[in-house]
Amino acid sequence: PPETGYRIDPDRYRGSLPDLTTDELAALHLANRLVRLGDGIDEEPFWKLGGRPDSGAFDSLATLATLPDDPALPALMDAVVERRIVTFGYRGVARVVEPHRLALRNGNWHLKGHDRTRGEVRQYRVDRIETDVDAGPSDGFDRPPRTADVEDRPAWRYGDDEPVTARLLVDAYHVPWVAGHLGEEAIVEERADGAVVVEESVCNRAAFRSFVLTFLEGAEVLGPDDLRREVVEWLEGLA
Repeated sequence: PPETGYRIDPDRYRGSLPDLTTDELAALHLANRLVRLGDGIDEEPFWKLGGRPDSGAFDSLATLATLPDDPALPALMDAVVERRIVTFGYRGVARVVEPHRLALRNGNWHLKGHDRTRGEVRQYRVDRIETDVDAGPSDGFDRPPRTADVEDRPAWRYGDDEPVTARLLVDAYHVPWVAGHLGEEAIVEERADGAVVVEESVCNRAAFRSFVLTFLEGAEVLGPDDLRREVVEWLEGLA
């Protein structure tokens, strides 16, 4: 008898996965064992790529490093590779971003890209994203020929606060660390007792306040006046 049905072309629904050799698959499996993303070991990708290596030799290997995981990472990784525009909440503002780079710096994942909301290239710490990441269709933007590196810079140097140049007096005891962390170029004055004055561009006042607190009584904000008052009031509130 006649039948009603339809055909499915498997090539239209098959994932675009690479055809790996046995040695290539084994190398990926070894890397997955040595460096983990999060607490567990995910074997599912290897079954999709052709299965695990026949030998269980890798099962007893100790992990050399565990990278921090974050719920937003899968969507952001796909967005960077597939050029998908992403939308997410950050510091109370809905951001629309063309993601260019995703990198791990100082134990935290950072996203670098063109923020259409602000009209400039911005950097975001992934664990501070406040909402789910919504991604648009692939090929949603043209990646620039040269993309800016993800910067390993102090948190107070990037943010949405009005930029100010802070002057910070640091006791002699802390000078070697400050010079190594901020760079010699940050020191604008050396005093007779060994203390120094550093100047720092501050775009995130909350991060700068926390930085000042790490010195306890070993540092003093000299200016500008409004930043000094803000830090003093914040410290008094902690007392």
